[in-house]
Amino acid sequence: MTEPFISAKLIKPLYKKLTQIWETRDKEFDVISDIFGDPRTLAQYYIQPDCQQHNPTDYDEDSIRSCVKSEIFKTINDFLGRDKVEHDGRNQMFILADAGMGNISLYDA
Repeated sequence: MTEPFISAKLIKPLYKKLTQIWETRDKEFDVISDIFGDPRTLAQYYIQPDCQQHNPTDYDEDSIRSCVKSEIFKTINDFLGRDKVEHDGRNQMFILADAGMGNISLYDA
């Protein structure tokens, strides 16, 4: 097996591009920090949302039921990481939630 090879001609432009990306990300973190506070501190308070297959408000309060909850990111990763893709509708996932529940933030993740 051969080792990967990077031409010496590519190292300088690659380093320059990586430096630009790092500087851009640093500026983005500075903007976020100015508005919301330090993102690293905010990350300590992040609560990962759970998901479930059924809307709990669709059930009668007096009925006995069980709700199976799972971590949303694990559920999405399991869904997208399947080896076999079916074309009968099983390859579609809908993420529904009431306003303010954070479902929009999943699209940016």
